[in-house]
Amino acid sequence: MLVVDEAFADTVPGEPESLAGCADLPGVVVVRSLTRTWGLAGLRVGYALGPPELVAATAGQQPPWPAGTPALAALGACSSPTGRCGAGRPSRG
Repeated sequence: MLVVDEAFADTVPGEPESLAGCADLPGVVVVRSLTRTWGLAGLRVGYALGPPELVAATAGQQPPWPAGTPALAALGACSSPTGRCGAGRPSRG
């Protein structure tokens, strides 16, 4: 397994590349954070993308990380159809 941290990749000007959609890389898990992209610095919320069986296997190995109500609400809002389209995203200027 290879874990690729793309937590801040979308803040790099002109860097559209991501390994998240590469189906030909079966052992790759991409981790991302909402911290910088959405300006949620205090919430510490993110997600992992990869083959379902690999992500499930890693879930049992991670230490418990409590996610409070504000963090879960932010995650839901940012991953909603409106959020994914970039509505309300802070500028990266």
